[in-house]
Order: sequence, then structure tokens, then C-alpha cells
Amino acid sequence: LLFRVLASAEILIIPTVLMGGTLPVLARIFIRSVDNAGFRLGLIYGVNTLGGVIGCLLAGFAIIPLLGLNGTLLVGVVINTAVAILAYAAFAKTGMPGEELAPELSAPAAPVDSAMQERAARLARPMLFAFFMAGFLGLATEVVWTRMLLLNVDATAQAFAGMLGVYLLGLAIGSAVSGKLADKYDSVSCYGLLQVLIGVAMVVCMLAWSSLDWIRIPLWVIERSPSLLRNNAFYKLFACLAQSAALVFVPTFLMGFAFPFAGRFFASEIKSLGRRLGSAYMINTLGAMLGPLIWGFWCLPLLGIQNALLLTAAGAALSGAIVLAYVNRKWAVCGAVALCLIIASLAVLPEKVLAQSYQRRRGKVLHYEEDVDGSVAVLQTPQRGGD
Repeated sequence: LLFRVLASAEILIIPTVLMGGTLPVLARIFIRSVDNAGFRLGLIYGVNTLGGVIGCLLAGFAIIPLLGLNGTLLVGVVINTAVAILAYAAFAKTGMPGEELAPELSAPAAPVDSAMQERAARLARPMLFAFFMAGFLGLATEVVWTRMLLLNVDATAQAFAGMLGVYLLGLAIGSAVSGKLADKYDSVSCYGLLQVLIGVAMVVCMLAWSSLDWIRIPLWVIERSPSLLRNNAFYKLFACLAQSAALVFVPTFLMGFAFPFAGRFFASEIKSLGRRLGSAYMINTLGAMLGPLIWGFWCLPLLGIQNALLLTAAGAALSGAIVLAYVNRKWAVCGAVALCLIIASLAVLPEKVLAQSYQRRRGKVLHYEEDVDGSVAVLQTPQRGGD
């Protein structure tokens, strides 16, 4: 584990630190007023994430097969360089963002509502905790979902690319849709309620994905197509996206829907917007860093895919219920009930739900086991002309 973490850090830490620094900068450029902070944040996050959807699908299904890993990395380098050149060219004509915002920042501050300021200070800790948990559980669930998809998609890179593409698409659409709503409704209550709904959606989608035969139709059609079509990248993409959408889209749509509400809360003051949003985003990203490590190396081997996913759902509902307890007791009761139902499902649901779904598609499962590196199933499949 230590070697893998250090090796990953050596490759990723510098570029990802720079990537993380772009959100506060973009927010400071595009958000000029607190009144429309939710809408602008949702727009920025949605557009950026939509680019991530296109990038991961192209990389997983087209660029890596054509150019290999090194060629794909060079494509990324070229695109980032082009973005930097275009940005500096635009600022050379219009001036750097800090210059045009200087008069605004030097203007007298608007009167501060002491009651609102006290409420924001009281809710800061539960919101930061929930935002940390959103990053932690969001990326932990991504690991679990990828392992689930590998039961039905043969290639690891394509399973991850398909899952990540749908994951990012849900985030992009959700954040774009909820931007204006975040400026109209109480951001804290809505964010807590959405976290509870995310936990419920994870459980419902897992059961639907593993139990309902209609979700298997796209894969069934492709498996019975001629070999030429089954090897076609388009059909592989279609099968992977269909599987991923049934499992991932609804929870990630709610995750994206929740982001502008959190951003609206942390962007309550225009002068400190970059600092406050950057600090909150750092905490969220710290959770996103720890989630895959803990879930991938410990929870999955110890609990299995099914229980690990149910545990992430319970964590999301718990963080939402904690936030709701600070602002709305009626909604907090609903969140607590949802949390209890998810916890009860850990004991009520039969073991190996995913193995049973695999058995319906492939044949009788004689042995099924999961560990840190993957899942192994020993199957007894019907032979032609009899068993």
C-alpha cells in the first residue's frame, strides 16, 4: 500500500495540485456577486466536468488504443498548453482579472446581517464535515462501482472509462440544473437533504442493477451479435455506458446537484470568496484522496463489494442527517429514518447479491471471492446439447 501511494504521488501530486488551484481562480473571475454565486458555480463546474466526460471516454475507447499511454499523455500536454496560450491571449486583450475587480474590492463593504453571520458560523463545521464526506464517499463509491462493472465488462480500462464518463456526466448535468435553485433556496437544508437522497439512490440503483433483467438487455443483444460487431469499439462503448448509466447516473446526478448548494454557502462573502471556496474544496479533495485508499485497500477486501457500497450509502445519509439536525428537525428525522433503513439493509439483504446476478447471466457460481486486486468466480456453464 505504501509503495503504491508513493508511486502514485510521485506521478500525480504536482499536476493535481495545479488542477485543484484552478477552481478558486475561475470562481473569482466569474463570480462578481454573491446573489448569483450558486448559478455561476454550477455553470463553471458543469462545463468543466462535461469536458472531463469527453476526455475520459475518448481516452479509454479511442486515444489509448490508437496512441498508447505515452501518446495519450502527450495529447493531454498539448491540450493544456493550448488552453494556457488561449487564456493568456485573452487576458492580454482584456487585462488580467484581478485588475478589473480591483475597484469592486476597494468599494465600501455592504452592511453585514449579524444574525446571518452568526448562523453561517454555527453551520460552518457541519457543512465542512458533510463536504469532506462527500469527497470521501464519492471517490470511495467510484472504486466500488468500477469493481461492480468489471463483473460485466471485460477490459479494466474500458470499465473505468465508461463508469467515470457516466459519473462525470451525472455531476455535470446535476450541477448545471441546480445552479439557479441554489440561489433561491436555503443552501444548508437542501445540501443535507440531497446527501440523504444520495445514500438512498446508491442502494436502490445497486438493487436495480443486480436484479432487473431489463438492464441487461443492451449487453444481451451485444453478446448475441456476430463476432465482428462484438469486437467493434462502438458496441463495447454502448454496452459499458448502458451498464454504467443504470448503476451510476442517478446518484452522481444528485452529487452534482448538491455541489452548487455547498458552493453557495461557502461563497457567502465576495471579498473572501476565493479563500473560502479554496479551503472548502481542499477539504473535499482531502476526503476524495482518502476514500479510494481506505475503501480500495481495506473495506473492499474485508466487507466485499455489496457491503462496501451499502456502507458508503449509510455514510452519505449520516452526513446529511447531521447537517439537517442543525437546521430542520423534521427533515433530520427523515434523514435518520433513511439511515436506519440503509443500515438495516446490511443485515436484511442476502449475501452475494452481485454474485447471484452474475449467476443468472453466466451460469451456476461454484465459488466467488473478492480481495484487494479483484473478484474471482468459478462457474459451471451449460454445454451445447445438455448440461
